[in-house]
Order: sequence, then C-alpha cells, then structure tokens
Amino acid sequence: MLQCDRVYSALNATETTETKVGTITIPPVGVRRIVGICPQLMQPTSTAAEVVSGYVRLSFKTVSGLFKFPAQGVGGPAGTLAANVHTIEPKIIPVDIPVPPNEAVDCYMAADIALTGTASGAVALLME
Repeated sequence: MLQCDRVYSALNATETTETKVGTITIPPVGVRRIVGICPQLMQPTSTAAEVVSGYVRLSFKTVSGLFKFPAQGVGGPAGTLAANVHTIEPKIIPVDIPVPPNEAVDCYMAADIALTGTASGAVALLME
C-alpha cells in the first residue's frame, strides 16, 4: 500500500544555506522503503534573469548513504503583477531506499542562488 507524508517551511532570506524543512517519521508498520521523493523549491515573486533551482537532502538516523536530489523550481508571477493561476504537476523522483520502522528523516533544502521574496520548500516522501 502506497503511503505519503509531506513537510513544508519558509526558507527565509537564507535560502542558499541548508534549512531544515521538517522531519518525516516512517510509520511503525506497513512501510519498508521509500519509493519516491517530491521536492519543491518555491519562489513567490519571479525576477528577470533569476532561475529557481536548488536541492533537497535527506538525513537519516540509521540509513547510511548520500541522498541529495534536485528540487523542482516553482516561480510565482513577475513583480506585483496579477497572474492567472498556474498549476504545477509535482515531479516525483523514483527511488528505492530501504527504511526501518520509526526512522526519522530530516529534510533539508537550499537554493542555488538567493531568490527574490521569501522562498519556501516542500518535501513529500512516497512510501510502501
């Protein structure tokens, strides 16, 4: 059975420094591995020549390895202009990370460059 949990947080003006977005705890029963990750780095106000790019890093308590993935960049409207609603299809990165029950997964995110406005980050883990 597929399960999912998600964390979200503002990255503030220090988005080029890793910020802890939150901690996802693996359920005590019914989950043996993470099968997908959906990280989004969101910018509220687009600026000319400013690319929204960055990464998410998963930090496990007992699972060893390097888990640093690109984050999907999501940009808002330019300046203070009103814009039509944009829908963004979440990008899921398929993974196969075995995890024990009750594992705490800390999710960290950073942008590659400073972004206009207060950036925010979201990370979802798909588990089965």
